[in-house]
Amino acid sequence: MSQSYLYIAYSSNFEWEGNTKRRRHWSFLLTTVRDGNVGMVYDVVDSQKEGTWERRKMEDYDITVSGTYENKVIMGRVDNSQVAAFQKVVDEEELPKGEERCQEWMKRVVESLITKGILSNVARIYISQVPST
Repeated sequence: MSQSYLYIAYSSNFEWEGNTKRRRHWSFLLTTVRDGNVGMVYDVVDSQKEGTWERRKMEDYDITVSGTYENKVIMGRVDNSQVAAFQKVVDEEELPKGEERCQEWMKRVVESLITKGILSNVARIYISQVPST
């Protein structure tokens, strides 16, 4: 069976607290190349900083082109027969609200992916290794 690799890519973001508190932005990268940097990127953003979150999906995107990109952490393999189920979870997960940010949304998505058997339980350990601040 062919498979894809799911990563959480993280980048610097100093805007949330007026440069006094660093909080990284997280994105999913789904790529067919092990340790690849190009693929489908999924995230949520509040570009107006008004609590109005939106989903983004970028095809054939190179995560390293961002000037704030730092690195990525593997979440696991996704069998290509389950890519549509992965995308459905991403599309249906409730957007952040209140004080939540992209990181909380990503954690909920990973938990749903584990529950649905798309990712292994070890993803809980991997996500704890993604820097948040």
